[in-house]
Amino acid sequence: MHILIQIMQDEFLIINEKLKALGVKHQDFCREVGIHPSTWQRWRNGEILPNLRNWQKVQSYMRKIRS
Repeated sequence: MHILIQIMQDEFLIINEKLKALGVKHQDFCREVGIHPSTWQRWRNGEILPNLRNWQKVQSYMRKIRS
């Protein structure tokens, strides 16, 4: 489980960098994805992992803003 948490934390760092580069605020990102900002923070800190549906929402949003 620890390796999965590390992989996900790496993914969250990449997402944060992309959001920052695009000028997207975390609150706006969370609102668009449909998660609470504290949930995003807990994912980033490795306290919890996203469920598949929420992770798919994150990935969908990231694809949308890249286009």
